[in-house]
Amino acid sequence: MNPRSFYKNLLLTCGILLSALFVLNQMNVPFPAVLFAVVPVYALLAYYLYTIMRRSEAKSPARFVSAFMGVISIKLLLTVTFLGIYIYFFREQKLALALGVFIIYIAYTLLIVKELRRQ
Repeated sequence: MNPRSFYKNLLLTCGILLSALFVLNQMNVPFPAVLFAVVPVYALLAYYLYTIMRRSEAKSPARFVSAFMGVISIKLLLTVTFLGIYIYFFREQKLALALGVFIIYIAYTLLIVKELRRQ
């Protein structure tokens, strides 16, 4: 994975979250601070899953499709599990958290796809 695009995406995601924090503070809506911890977790997860897909493609191009679908499914299941557990315990922040995690999920999924298309 190109480090430049990885860091660019990380900064873009943090910028979106900071903008959301500002807007939600202006509207007096609580912003879940856990979103700032989710960004580095997704960054590391994206990098790890990207390396898994590259290794499977190096072994056999036919295995790449299965690896891609598996990686995206694993990421989706981890996201849904995290959201379910967090929303169960902190119901008052459910909308802001769900939207924030969705934005982060989309950003890092697009990063993986973009990097795979580049190579």
